[in-house]
Amino acid sequence: MKVVCIKQCRLNPSAPPINTIQMGEFKCEKKSHFEQHCSGDAHKKNEHKSSKQTLLNISCDNDFTQFCTDLCRAFTAANIPWNKVSCPEFKNFMDKYTGRHLSSESALKKKYLPKDYDMVIKQIRNSFGNNDIWISVDETTDRLGRCIAHLVIGKLSSEEAVRPFLLALKQLDKTKSNTISRFLNESLALLWPKGTEDKKVKWFVSDGTSYMIKTDTNLKCLNYLDVNGIISNVKTIFLKAPIRVDFYKNSLPNTPLPPEPVLIRWGTWIQAALFYADHFHVLKQVVMSLEATDAQCIKKAQEFLNKANVKNELLYIKTHFKIIADAIEQLETIGLKLNQSVEIVEKVYTSLKNTPGKVGEMAFQNVLYLLKKNPGYDFICSVNNVICGNGT
Repeated sequence: MKVVCIKQCRLNPSAPPINTIQMGEFKCEKKSHFEQHCSGDAHKKNEHKSSKQTLLNISCDNDFTQFCTDLCRAFTAANIPWNKVSCPEFKNFMDKYTGRHLSSESALKKKYLPKDYDMVIKQIRNSFGNNDIWISVDETTDRLGRCIAHLVIGKLSSEEAVRPFLLALKQLDKTKSNTISRFLNESLALLWPKGTEDKKVKWFVSDGTSYMIKTDTNLKCLNYLDVNGIISNVKTIFLKAPIRVDFYKNSLPNTPLPPEPVLIRWGTWIQAALFYADHFHVLKQVVMSLEATDAQCIKKAQEFLNKANVKNELLYIKTHFKIIADAIEQLETIGLKLNQSVEIVEKVYTSLKNTPGKVGEMAFQNVLYLLKKNPGYDFICSVNNVICGNGT
């Protein structure tokens, strides 16, 4: 008998009686002929071989599926671009040492990545259990000028500091209240599709960006227009200008490129001012050696750098406002205790209060304004007093 007969008998042994079964070039006209063949030694031997081969194939398929799933998880955790699986050298390496034929990039993304994503979301959901949680929404601008929103979520625990999770990030057309609200609702729906667990959210942490932007008109980055002119124009000089970047690196091989501060993060502006205070003379030499006629930003940067008061302004910023940049960096530390966070803020408050000059007074008034506008700061201070035994 042909293999067709063996496969059909094995795959459907409990099939109802039939009158005629096609088996290769032969036909069984009677049921008794079919039963006689199935009870024969040749059929049983061939069926046993086919069963073993099928189980082996199933085992190999499961093994390959697990391999692709683990590969997706490893690529994602290590932040390896997906197009690397198409690299011929990488494929040859995997084939040589693992004997595995890698699936294509699109196959891994469509078939295996969603399963790994669902598993991670499930792990995050299970890690929270019945505990209350806190969430933090942050919007920033990346190097390409795109507005990116992030949602960080963490468990509230009185016993230990729990590491938070980055639940979602998304590019937004504009960072407005309605777009942030939509992003927040869509992100929480990933964690709780039914929306029945939203009541677990007890804390909402925000950087108060709207208040920062409002005060930016008066601040103008601490009202130092000349310093601001240097920072903005020198940044533009080396932005998308590889020839100037090469000239800079050859002239100052041990000095990094000038930083690019973000508009909605005025702490980054202070970091940029500190950079220019530390490298003022060498940066001035590089900028002055460029042709002013090549670009308008070069001409403006040279004019600002030649002003007599700009160096003193940079030193003033470094002396009195470096504490702000340091405090922001410290507050971004994961696992920072509540009393430590409040202590850092109070330290900045006290330092700015004692800063001399009109600019120092302006900076202190704006920080005071921000703290008063923050509806949760007084509550956090009250909780901190209770924890430290200083209040009820």
